[in-house]
Amino acid sequence: MIYPKAYFGKLAFALLMTGSLVAADNEWRPLFNGHDLTGWETYMTKPDPSWNVAGLKRDAAGKYLEPVGKNNDPLKVFTVEQEQAGAVIHVSGQGFGVMTTKETFGNFHLRVQVKWGERKWSSKMNSPRDCGLLYFVHGEPGFDHETWPRSIEFQIQEHDMGDLYALGTQISVNASAEHGPNGRTLYRYNPKGAATLFAQKPPIGNRCMREEDAENGTWIANT
Repeated sequence: MIYPKAYFGKLAFALLMTGSLVAADNEWRPLFNGHDLTGWETYMTKPDPSWNVAGLKRDAAGKYLEPVGKNNDPLKVFTVEQEQAGAVIHVSGQGFGVMTTKETFGNFHLRVQVKWGERKWSSKMNSPRDCGLLYFVHGEPGFDHETWPRSIEFQIQEHDMGDLYALGTQISVNASAEHGPNGRTLYRYNPKGAATLFAQKPPIGNRCMREEDAENGTWIANT
């Protein structure tokens, strides 16, 4: 399964994949049909208290007690829009959530193009625009931060595009250690580096920084 992860800030996705366990071939084929979100499911977590989402329970302070849930998108976070180059999946970023393919893939190459929008939301108003692409997903949404499933994340964030995060899982990556701010040790992908296990626990943690900046280029994941 492939999950674009929604944070905030308008984002447009164009997705292509080749090679799958379901339909093995060597030709690129789109995961998006160019018309609607057929073949995809969505999940949104608890909304910001300042947003009006009908039907959800709140506590005495006005905070939502339950998520928007699966395949329920009252805020129209995930839509299809026409750009000059053609139709794209538009993620408004209003809230935290994911969209996932219904199909399961393995031994794949994935190609994705993204374009930033201008708007930001709520607590992220003064933060970099942030999204992500989750792959090797196992389990339902809601595991991490009440939103994301166990997975490996290709970070899609301003100035950090291409970083790897292990979300509720672990992965071994060739990496080299380097000095970070405040005496922290950071790890960067290095094909000639030592095999390093990344997970959400000390001392290494779950982040492996990218080898090069992928924000202005095209990224292909080979797995």
